[in-house]
Amino acid sequence: IFGGTALCSSIRMLYLTHRAAAENPNASVFVIDVLPTGVPYLANYCNFNAGVLFYCHFPDKLLTRDTVNGEVASRIQSGPDRNEIIPLFCKCFSILKAIYRWVMDAIEESTMAYADLVAVNSTFTKLEVSRAFPSLFANDEHVKVLYPAIESTLSKERRKEQRSPGGNSNESLICQSGPIVSLNRFERKKNVALLLHAYGVLLEHASKKGKNYILPPLIVAGGYDPLNVENVEHLAELRRLADEILDRHNLPPSVVLSPMSDDGRDNVFENASITFMPSVSNEGRSSLLQCASVWCYTPHREHFGIVPLEAMDAGLPVVAINSGGPMETIVDGVTGCLIDYFPLGTASPSDNETVKGFANAIEN
Repeated sequence: IFGGTALCSSIRMLYLTHRAAAENPNASVFVIDVLPTGVPYLANYCNFNAGVLFYCHFPDKLLTRDTVNGEVASRIQSGPDRNEIIPLFCKCFSILKAIYRWVMDAIEESTMAYADLVAVNSTFTKLEVSRAFPSLFANDEHVKVLYPAIESTLSKERRKEQRSPGGNSNESLICQSGPIVSLNRFERKKNVALLLHAYGVLLEHASKKGKNYILPPLIVAGGYDPLNVENVEHLAELRRLADEILDRHNLPPSVVLSPMSDDGRDNVFENASITFMPSVSNEGRSSLLQCASVWCYTPHREHFGIVPLEAMDAGLPVVAINSGGPMETIVDGVTGCLIDYFPLGTASPSDNETVKGFANAIEN
């Protein structure tokens, strides 16, 4: 509807809220997330005194197709604009869409105010909520930060053996390291292309340092839905970029491991310098966390980011963008490195400060 799913999601939340109230008449607290559409129903129209907590991951108002986590999306990030095909129709469509979004945004703000408490996943998200819905902050006690947590088990499984240098120079250490790993959904807003370009810079460094300097492979893993158009398109885009980078260095093309294939480390390391692992299994994810040497996290203005927590729990240094949730979870220079964000433009990617920052942080 008008290029979005907010109305359908709101109707679904109303239905789920009704079912939850009907099936749990003696509940003392209801917790709602995603959208607050059902909060007034619980707060005003149900005959019980249960408290209502709404957990806000990020304002839906700031998650439209024209934005990336609250910022206007570039054409590169958002993909081709199919609406340009029929300009006159597009103008009328844009007006209707603006009215539709205004109504949906007003509903989101007004219904969220009915919650007894609004919890957000980071201080960054709290600031974005205050920017999007200032009326909620008439009482500052109404909105609280409640950080997500993880089950801390991987730190116990992480291998404890010390890597042997195998030589006199520091450069020989890298050849005994595990892979460089990225774990994100295959979406343009996750900025994985930045990491591929950074790996290209590292390949340039490796070619200048001789045979004793062996660069670890890069593994790009993440959530992938073959029915999701963006997932399919973006994986193809990333693979083309990876193959261009590898071809410049006379290396074999990238490899895509199917979800049904063995997620074992041996397969990953032997096949290619860059390997894509769509729809990685929980076992494969745990294997990557146990064997990686560094974890890279490229989203800009990420609301919180659970992946860096999992990586740090596994004893891995994390290289991430210096914005959003990672600023609150990563101690720069201690548990990882935070890199200032500069979007890829028309200049050479190897000259981009973010690309160079990632390459230097990984290398160090």
